[in-house]
Amino acid sequence: MSQSRFPGWLTLVLLFFLQLASMAQAEVLFRLHGSNTVGASLAPALVEAFLRDELGASRVQFRPAGKPQEGSVIAELAGGKQVKIEIQAHGSSTGFRSMKAGQADIAMSSRPIKEKEFNALLADGKLDTEEAEHVIGLDGIAVIVAASNPVKKLSIDQLAAIYSGRIRNWKAVGGKPGPIHVYARDDNSGTYDTFKSLVLGKQRRLITNARRYESNAKLSDGVATDPQAIGFVGLPYVRKSRALVISAGEGARAPSEFNVATEDYALSRRLFMYASISDNLPEMKKFLDYIGSKKGQEVVRKVGFISQNLQALDVRVTNNYPQEYRQFVRHARRLSVNFRFRKTTLEPDSRAVRDLERVAEYIRTHNIKEVMLFGFSEDARIPIYNISLSESRADLIERELHKRGVVVNHIRGYGAVDSVASNEAKSRNRRVEVWVR
Repeated sequence: MSQSRFPGWLTLVLLFFLQLASMAQAEVLFRLHGSNTVGASLAPALVEAFLRDELGASRVQFRPAGKPQEGSVIAELAGGKQVKIEIQAHGSSTGFRSMKAGQADIAMSSRPIKEKEFNALLADGKLDTEEAEHVIGLDGIAVIVAASNPVKKLSIDQLAAIYSGRIRNWKAVGGKPGPIHVYARDDNSGTYDTFKSLVLGKQRRLITNARRYESNAKLSDGVATDPQAIGFVGLPYVRKSRALVISAGEGARAPSEFNVATEDYALSRRLFMYASISDNLPEMKKFLDYIGSKKGQEVVRKVGFISQNLQALDVRVTNNYPQEYRQFVRHARRLSVNFRFRKTTLEPDSRAVRDLERVAEYIRTHNIKEVMLFGFSEDARIPIYNISLSESRADLIERELHKRGVVVNHIRGYGAVDSVASNEAKSRNRRVEVWVR
């Protein structure tokens, strides 16, 4: 029996070593290290599409390496040249460490770069500039429970109390009596960093008996089978568990595609790639341009994250908003974008700069007759100052759109109305909406 199997077994061994030899000979175009949220499925899909669409490659395939969360996308260019793009997905912080060590060209991150990481990489250029910082898509951190759990909604304060151990029983938040089992991502995870920043803050620590996971998918599957569990994952990884509505500030919003696209959902976040602008890697620059294109953003959507390609939707407006605003937006549609700004400035941030181009193109190509900009602010406790800040931001966006050939018909600032986050998270409330008719 062993002799009859031997030829097949030998063939598999030979194919394995031929595959290793092919990977070794392939030219490395560039290397992506970092976030598991980005690197598990999104980055491979973007790399594969880029190689086919932009470089005309054939025989494109992802080949896992010997370690979990590592591999390379291998392809063949015209003329038979073998190329590969390396991907390692062990957490956002590992991407910046790899860049510092010269082991990665792009850091994948599910959170903004931290100040200490920024300073450590200054030799590669300022990584918060438009050239270096690329928002590749959007994601919502879904707070999940088992489908049988009766709790439907939690506030940020309740989440913080659960994850810091101050609330330990479901009865305290309207659930069935019983201990809460806390699930969390590991310390390398950008998902955990974002959750810690948005929920726990600097004053609270994660409960010591939390069950920690490197993988979004495994955490979600664990919660789905544990009726007393609560966890958090990237939006595409809800799977068989159920996502809760989360309230912050005045608004309670579900992690819907539109609320994440506009970043109005309290636990929405940006997904990033940070590139060393000192690297002379033309294929890498083409890749980053491709990600921001309509084709690239369609790949983002197909993988399950939120695309930055614009939509205009009918949006229900609550009575929290002024009557004038409600009259303006009657029979109008809202674009799936909010313009936001760099900290302590009126300068549009790196995403907003690219969104200016997206909005201008959308208006040019969709027979738009009327464009309206409405600014909102954090609550500085002085209503007139709030309105002045919000109007200044709307005016700035109007000037930038005007440079791109867009005529804006109405501009208003409404101050601190219907906050999308607590006043501590000021940057979320500094926003300009775009409505069209």
